[in-house]
Amino acid sequence: MSIITDLQEEIAEKGREIARLHAEIEEWSGTAVQNGIEVDNLRAQLAAQQGVVMPERKEYPSRATYPDAREFDAACLEVHVWNTCLDKVARLNADRSAQGEKP
Repeated sequence: MSIITDLQEEIAEKGREIARLHAEIEEWSGTAVQNGIEVDNLRAQLAAQQGVVMPERKEYPSRATYPDAREFDAACLEVHVWNTCLDKVARLNADRSAQGEKP
């Protein structure tokens, strides 16, 4: 009977250990969810404070790069449209900043 009693005590101890570990997992899970929400809130606040990082302006190509005039015109048009869009976004952000809005 001593072996059975010892095994029952060991099983009971393992059950308590499992219950303790489950409680720790539940506590950790709640903390992780709470921390995840806090991180999401901090990221949103940071994004609201910062404007959009704009890409670099493009340089106009060299005429020597494009022997065909139509290809050169198309490349120049692409650069022109790209830079015009960047200028427009910069003006919009400046207007919002002047009105007291966050970019």
